[in-house]
Amino acid sequence: MRDKALFSPPTSALCPLHQRAQSAPFSFQGGVLGIKIGWVCDLDKAWDQCIPRYSFTRLDGVSQKSSVSPGYNFRFAKYYKTDNGSEYRTLLKAFGIRFDVLVYGDVSETTLRVSASAHQADTGDLTTEEKQSTDSGAYSIGH
Repeated sequence: MRDKALFSPPTSALCPLHQRAQSAPFSFQGGVLGIKIGWVCDLDKAWDQCIPRYSFTRLDGVSQKSSVSPGYNFRFAKYYKTDNGSEYRTLLKAFGIRFDVLVYGDVSETTLRVSASAHQADTGDLTTEEKQSTDSGAYSIGH
């Protein structure tokens, strides 16, 4: 099953394999594709609730108003000189797809320390200690 799994948010959110069709629009003009992976996890819950969230976005500024060539492309020129002294060139335009993977993670756990003292148990004087990530959370995906 794992060999044939493909990422699909409603059915296979745990599978990290994605179809090439998701990047097909970039293949004819090039582009920069951002793959954002947000992994927000509460360790007090079941492991199957600690799943990554994927989102995709185009990072190169493609606009109808822009005069700059869209996508991620390069031009290469190769210059030649013939035996009779005339010059000519071959101009190649290459397209590429760049993948930028942006990962954000946040893990939290609440640990309950219970004292054996009957007095503390009767008065409800239990101490909880919350552990959290020291990440600033400046880049958050969906949270």
